[in-house]
Amino acid sequence: MSADNHIAILISTDGYRVIHCQALDNLVWWHTVGAGEHQHEQREEINPFVLWCYFSGAKVFKTREEAFAYAQTLYRKIGYVEYGICEVSYDKEFPKECPPCCEQPILEATAEDGGRTCINCGEYL
Repeated sequence: MSADNHIAILISTDGYRVIHCQALDNLVWWHTVGAGEHQHEQREEINPFVLWCYFSGAKVFKTREEAFAYAQTLYRKIGYVEYGICEVSYDKEFPKECPPCCEQPILEATAEDGGRTCINCGEYL
């Protein structure tokens, strides 16, 4: 069975963020709306909402060397990383707050805990 895991170093204009994650290819999938169904499409550019979900809690480093040293520490700690250490380039500043979940978010309360679901894309926030 595949672990589908990575140690990812995000390179953005304001620093380097390092995480251990699965399914890193989700970064280029976008919610779309079609015929009342929740659909996704793969695009060339990174989806800022998914980027935020993956990297918002990450440690931030000023240099590539610091980020790579931390990534190596994570790699050794985890033990098995199927896809190793990889770099993700994002030629923008990391979002200061959570971006919209899709191009036309329509949120409705769906849970007692205050959670909301987007009617258009199905994302639970």
